[in-house]
Amino acid sequence: MDQHTLLQRCQQIAGQSGTAAPADFAAQAGSATWTADDAIGFFQAFRPDGVGLGKVFEGVPHGEELLARLHQVFAASGSGARGDGMRDAYFVVRQPANLPPQRVEAAGRQWLANLAELDQQIGSGELRELLEPLPRIRVLVGNPPKHPRDPAERSRLLLAINAFSERFVGPLRPSGDAALGLRQAYYYIACDAYLRDHLLWPLYRQVTGMSDPHEPYFQLWEHGIKFRIFNDEEIDFYIPRSSP
Repeated sequence: MDQHTLLQRCQQIAGQSGTAAPADFAAQAGSATWTADDAIGFFQAFRPDGVGLGKVFEGVPHGEELLARLHQVFAASGSGARGDGMRDAYFVVRQPANLPPQRVEAAGRQWLANLAELDQQIGSGELRELLEPLPRIRVLVGNPPKHPRDPAERSRLLLAINAFSERFVGPLRPSGDAALGLRQAYYYIACDAYLRDHLLWPLYRQVTGMSDPHEPYFQLWEHGIKFRIFNDEEIDFYIPRSSP
């Protein structure tokens, strides 16, 4: 199984009746041979519960583990239905279980330490330098403010974290990499590079020498927690405000 073959399998599955794919996506399945970009939105076609995804990963290296991780995303995000009658385009955790602040801090601290170690293994050392010693961690409640739009106004730490995956994980070529044909589709699950890397990490385990560096990040994501960085000395993790 290679990346091209897996993409063609996904194209065939997307064109079959019984998926939740929107009409334009299903119609696309009958067009020219799929590229990686054509598969964007593929996983959304299996909402709300991921039923049917098993046939995508049959015979794919690391298929069982990849499938199990995707099912965790479906379980955390639910149907995608919104209060206004519309449906989320991406996987959004709208009703997260509570995670105590001390566990948020511990998970955030562990993820950042893992990033520093990962940078030592495959990166340039810049991110590790910015993370050692670890910046101060604050756990806050409520809607997080937006990061600055202008890259010139962003901190070095934020820029380094945002760029790390594409600079150092993206170019890796692990053996048994068929699932990387869906790397774009994985990113657009939630427009989140670190969620994507966690879901695909079984492929990178051997080539990086790290078992699962983004597991703490996934723990935060499935509880609706987001990080914000506005300077190099401090990282904020925002817990969603509980619904009344």
